[in-house]
Amino acid sequence: MNLASIDVGTNSTRLLITTLNNGIFKTLAREMEITRLGKGVRDTGNISDENSSLTIETLKKYKLLIDKFKVKKYKAVGTSALRRASNSSVFIDKTFKETGIKLDIISGIEEANFSFNGAVKSLISAGKFEIPPKLLVVDIGGGSSEFIFGDSDFNISGVKSVDIGCVRETEDFLRSDPPAKQEIMLLREAIKEKMKEEFSGFYKNEEFIILGLAGTVSSLAAMSINLKKYKMEKLNYLPLELEKIKMIFKNLCKLTLNERKKVAGLDPKRADVIIGGIAIVIETLYFFKKDRIIVSENDILDGIIYSLVNF
Repeated sequence: MNLASIDVGTNSTRLLITTLNNGIFKTLAREMEITRLGKGVRDTGNISDENSSLTIETLKKYKLLIDKFKVKKYKAVGTSALRRASNSSVFIDKTFKETGIKLDIISGIEEANFSFNGAVKSLISAGKFEIPPKLLVVDIGGGSSEFIFGDSDFNISGVKSVDIGCVRETEDFLRSDPPAKQEIMLLREAIKEKMKEEFSGFYKNEEFIILGLAGTVSSLAAMSINLKKYKMEKLNYLPLELEKIKMIFKNLCKLTLNERKKVAGLDPKRADVIIGGIAIVIETLYFFKKDRIIVSENDILDGIIYSLVNF
């Protein structure tokens, strides 16, 4: 049976098509396009016509793939940008009219649950290493980031959807090219204060590992090994040490946007928001007193797939 999931996010629009045979999932297609649906939403309150059209064109391509693979069941979700924009209903209606895809706006808590299950169930199924009893899954998006505490039996004990994201932080703080030291300082201080506000006294003294999801973490992993062409198997479950992350961050902050676009392992379309995203990773590790984050390429898309079959 072929299944599919679509995630329409603030920064990117993604698709996963998989087949399920005898309890085993096999990926048939995994696609990602930088569509920037949430660009400018902070300032205008609305999704722009340009980014709306780009996202819908991407969804048309995904619908063709869904039809090509004869997908029996699929679910498409919208996250932070669509939760915030005042014209979300217009976009959703237009999407259905032009693509036939019914898009559901999910809450930050729903998003977090999908992400946790996608990452942790995939990690356990892979059998790569012994799973600790407790985990923190951090899904860094464009407009918000989800923090999900749980255990290896898939019991979720705490969920926070926090209004920090790579696009949001970039739009709020980074104006110069390359970013000015003062801008970087204010960016990191704002993230730090947000973490304190949301998590003060929350799980700080417990033993757990951190799994990092989404484009910022994948890009960090690819840059850390100079991976020029994306290969999921090269990045999945790769540990990233805090000192290495700080070094990459420091180097990127010295570069102009055009120079960042040429960095091995970094998608040029992500170069303008990568500094804001990495700042979130660094401040997360500092706050929870951890010295590394483990990369998971399995995320909300996998969690949605699992929900379709109660896996």
